[in-house]
Amino acid sequence: MAVSVNRVFVAGNLARDPELKYTNSGKAVVNLSIAVNDYYTKEASFFRVVAWERQAENCDKYLSKGSPVLVEGRLQSRSYEVNGEKRNVVEIVATSVQFLSSGSGSESGNTRKADDSSPEENEIRRKVEKKVEKDDGEWYEENSDEDIPF
Repeated sequence: MAVSVNRVFVAGNLARDPELKYTNSGKAVVNLSIAVNDYYTKEASFFRVVAWERQAENCDKYLSKGSPVLVEGRLQSRSYEVNGEKRNVVEIVATSVQFLSSGSGSESGNTRKADDSSPEENEIRRKVEKKVEKDDGEWYEENSDEDIPF
């Protein structure tokens, strides 16, 4: 029996600001457009991405045009009509949207829409920023005197 797999990973930058909407039942949905540059041809491909509920609200809150992201999801095709003309679209339904840039402002390419970081988020950010890469490519966290187990 053949096994079917529908899994997509796309890393790129937002081509425009997220578009947050709510369904009639109150579920949040955001539409993203991600530009992915081809290393060899120097051309960009654009992908439609749809994220739902909490993920959608977080994308709208923390992302803006130019923000680097990694999207994991599945491909979905659908059709709709505009003025009697049938249109087909293939989009990525996101299961995870990772914000790749840290910090704030134009230096990082990611502008926060609100500065409402909790102390827990600041502690996580501090720990992530302490990570350094060893020469062999493995990641480890620098130890302070408090972290030494003896």
